[in-house]
Amino acid sequence: MIHLKNGKTLTDEEAYPHEVDQDQITSVERIVDGVVISLMKSDCLKYFFVLTSASIDFKPFGENEQRPTQIEERILGAFILPQKNPVVIDTNFDIRSNSFKVKVLSLEHVPEGRSFIPPSEKPIKIEILVTPLKREIKIRTKLVEKIDPRGV
Repeated sequence: MIHLKNGKTLTDEEAYPHEVDQDQITSVERIVDGVVISLMKSDCLKYFFVLTSASIDFKPFGENEQRPTQIEERILGAFILPQKNPVVIDTNFDIRSNSFKVKVLSLEHVPEGRSFIPPSEKPIKIEILVTPLKREIKIRTKLVEKIDPRGV
């Protein structure tokens, strides 16, 4: 789902994040096994995307029974634009509402002991990976040469 500044919410059937004016997005979320995963808009994020990784087992040699497709990961992401300041990734899991929120912030001063991404002249791809079978949530970052708005 895509939440917009005007209060409207778009579903995957209506549009994908890379098809929407990025300046109008306030957050993008996916619901996986009842957990709401949200990536909040910030000044240093642009080009939101969603991806799904799936697999299927094929039986060779003419066996007729085909197994159903298995969703391996549901991915929600965006690109961190080049920053002059360090970037921190803030996470919050609320067990009452079963929601996991991620905020990406550029800070002039990082509190002591806090993890951060150093300033970069290149964009950084951030992905929130949800593995339904293992019930895991991971955050992955990767320095990229260029931005692909579709997230690939």
